[in-house]
Amino acid sequence: TFHVPMRGPLALVLAAALLYLTVSLLLGLFISGVTRNQFQASQVALLASFLPATVLSGFMFDLRNMPAAVQFIGQLMPATHFMGVMKTLFLAGADSAATQAAIARGMATLAAYALALAAWIVLQKRPPVATLAWILVLSLTPVVGLAVYAYFGPQRVQRQRLKRWHYRASLLSQHDWQALRGQ
Repeated sequence: TFHVPMRGPLALVLAAALLYLTVSLLLGLFISGVTRNQFQASQVALLASFLPATVLSGFMFDLRNMPAAVQFIGQLMPATHFMGVMKTLFLAGADSAATQAAIARGMATLAAYALALAAWIVLQKRPPVATLAWILVLSLTPVVGLAVYAYFGPQRVQRQRLKRWHYRASLLSQHDWQALRGQ
């Protein structure tokens, strides 16, 4: 054993872990739903969640030692706030007002991501399952999630419908043309 002391209450550690793991699990379910095969799902999951969460969350490298732009992007990641809560709970505990404020700030930030993005997506009148999936993607990876939403979001559905309509119109016009040539 490593004898790492846990100075904070176990209930807070479990609550923070449950909140973050739920979002991570649902992001994985969303990715598997929008990709076509297992290989593609694993690649998207690696690029959208694992790498940014590992490198930019403060888990491997202290964010204070990184350039300001990277620090800003790291602060946009929910994993950064989860790591802050866990570091505080393990190393400092929740005894003083300052550590309680840091824990509350981290948990509130994670909850704010989910609430703000949920409100934004729900207002777009999407099917409930699609809405839940977008809420999870955008709350877990806001920077990458916005890019994914811009590409795969409602505009893509409209583009696909428009392509199908043009394709059907071209088939109809070809059929009419062939009918005219046959007469």
